[in-house]
Amino acid sequence: MHAETQPRLRYSDCNEPDEPVGGDNSVDAEDIAGTPHAAEPDAAKNSTDRDMREVISLTVPVAFKRSGLELRLLVPGNVTATRADTSLVRLVARAHQILGRLSGDTELTVADVAREEGLNKSYVSRLVRLAFLAPDIVTAILEGRQPVELSANKLMADTRLPIDWAGQRQMLGFE
Repeated sequence: MHAETQPRLRYSDCNEPDEPVGGDNSVDAEDIAGTPHAAEPDAAKNSTDRDMREVISLTVPVAFKRSGLELRLLVPGNVTATRADTSLVRLVARAHQILGRLSGDTELTVADVAREEGLNKSYVSRLVRLAFLAPDIVTAILEGRQPVELSANKLMADTRLPIDWAGQRQMLGFE
């Protein structure tokens, strides 16, 4: 029985002749045809097997970025998240829900909503302003295409978020 080819990642901190010299980390992806399954004996040590395997090596400079409690691997280029951040999605949805409540009942105040929700008035005020994010920013958040630096904490901490959509895109890293 022949084992499936398994892609493997190997961390390399040495500089190959064609790699840039500097503080960049690099990750090599190897796809080795005919690599034995981990439970099988290591046949690759035999020189004839070593000559038979095909090695594809891809070296990419990467960076590590802390985002909240996560440590993210950043690859240069158009860096976006790969899946929707549930915290960001929840914030945007809650912002629209609270704005809907406030606009549907003219007697209701931010203080009333804060009291009913068990939140402080300042938090509710900051939350409601997220209902006025540019539509393309909201769509990107819902689809998981926001910049990796954008977290729920960062979005709530930016108290001076511009009203104009171009300013929002710039401040939040969409441009």
